[in-house]
Order: sequence, then structure tokens, then C-alpha cells
Amino acid sequence: MPCGAGVTAPVADFPLSAWNDVVNVNLTCTFMVTQRAIPLLKESKAVW
Repeated sequence: MPCGAGVTAPVADFPLSAWNDVVNVNLTCTFMVTQRAIPLLKESKAVW
């Protein structure tokens, strides 16, 4: 469930599984995409 869409609850009642979904989409996926992009960027003519 991207960005916790559809989960509406106060923080005290927010399900841990929904929180984990939010973290996985917003942080873990961004981290993984960045890891895979770095070698491609290094091979390109991009300026570092």
C-alpha cells in the first residue's frame, strides 16, 4: 500500500504492518533504486 494510502488511524492505533508498508515504499525502494542507478551514472558522462 503506497504511502499508507487508505489507512486512516491515529498514530496510537496505526497498524505496524501499514507503517512497514510506508517505510518500504518511501525509504527501502528509494534506497534500492539509488543503489542500482549509481553504477549506470558512473558509466555515463554525468558530472559527479
